[in-house]
Amino acid sequence: MPDPAPAHMAPDAPVVRANTDFLDIHLYSAQYQQDRVMWQTDGAQLGLFVQDQVPYLLVHFPNHQVTFDCPFNIRRVSENIRTIWIKSDQSTVGLILASYPTNCFYGMQRVGVNWATELRRIAQLTMDAYPTADAVERQQRLIEARFSTAQMWQQQYQR
Repeated sequence: MPDPAPAHMAPDAPVVRANTDFLDIHLYSAQYQQDRVMWQTDGAQLGLFVQDQVPYLLVHFPNHQVTFDCPFNIRRVSENIRTIWIKSDQSTVGLILASYPTNCFYGMQRVGVNWATELRRIAQLTMDAYPTADAVERQQRLIEARFSTAQMWQQQYQR
């Protein structure tokens, strides 16, 4: 720790990392001091948005009216982690606030979600529908052209 931010990502971009338990969402921030205040004064809510068999994890801070959409590409998860992840029954997401320029961690939270089983089911559908990670990412770009983050939050998966 900390994990390096992917070189191709923009500041303030979230990264979803599957692990053998469930998931971590890294919120890389170019303005981490302001985001740290938001993080400490507002409880994060998590949601799941699915379109065209492609899942997005949503992190919403209601008091600050900020929502992050985090595309999840199961095809980018290593085969050994993916196999364990699919079979896991864990449902806790780790939220990590990190500085984009320095990659230092400034906050961590653990949040339980009720849609973990649904996300695993959708991940299987993603693998059936899209043969490669690049194919998933092409579809993500099409989805992001049709839906804003606010629309994703409004239309998120409901049990």
